Amino acid sequence: EQAISELQRSNRDLEEFAYVASHDLREPLRKIKSFSELLLEDYGPQIDAQGQRYFKYIINGAERMDALIQSILLYSRVGQQQQPSESVDLNAIVQQIASDYSLVIEQHQGWIVYDQLPTVIAGQVEIIQLMQNLIGNALKFHGEKPPHITVKAKRQGANWQISVADKGIGIAPGFRDRVFTMFARQHQRDQYPGTGIGLSICRKIVESYGGQIHFETEVGKGTTFIFTLPAID
Repeated sequence: EQAISELQRSNRDLEEFAYVASHDLREPLRKIKSFSELLLEDYGPQIDAQGQRYFKYIINGAERMDALIQSILLYSRVGQQQQPSESVDLNAIVQQIASDYSLVIEQHQGWIVYDQLPTVIAGQVEIIQLMQNLIGNALKFHGEKPPHITVKAKRQGANWQISVADKGIGIAPGFRDRVFTMFARQHQRDQYPGTGIGLSICRKIVESYGGQIHFETEVGKGTTFIFTLPAID
């Protein structure tokens, strides 16, 4: 009990540190970005092409760092149970996410299909974040083929097992051990944008409700993420 208590206190301290550090670090980044943009705007004609390129590197670097800090902040908040667990209808969530991504889906001639999905017990904001990350990744890594995404569910004891499958590029063998590692990236930023923290957040959300998450993948044929969440009865 003492060890569990100390671990919980340590986790709270780390979460508080991440929260405070994230807020404190973002302020100087905003100044770096803002003043670099002002310098470029006000003195642009007096700066040669190489100097302007350097300023753009500074601005892009500040933007990337700000995105990473925001991701750390999101990660630190997962599992704090700021919202009580409630009945969450996965049908409504997937329908809303499909609507949010409708333009992207239409542009790439893709689709999202889902069975009659269950209601689970969890925090709604975190489940939206979980499903948005998984579906968003499936849309992002579709490769040259149109994005085809299927969401299914089946009962597994006291839990529901949910799967999000795509027919995209798959995950390379050398990267599979690092899929859920914070900031791990399989591709360069210019190929696929992002901070590399989305799947870490997914795992933390699922595990905070006593569930598990894993994946099945084949290069060039797609990936399926499978996770469990507590059922309503």
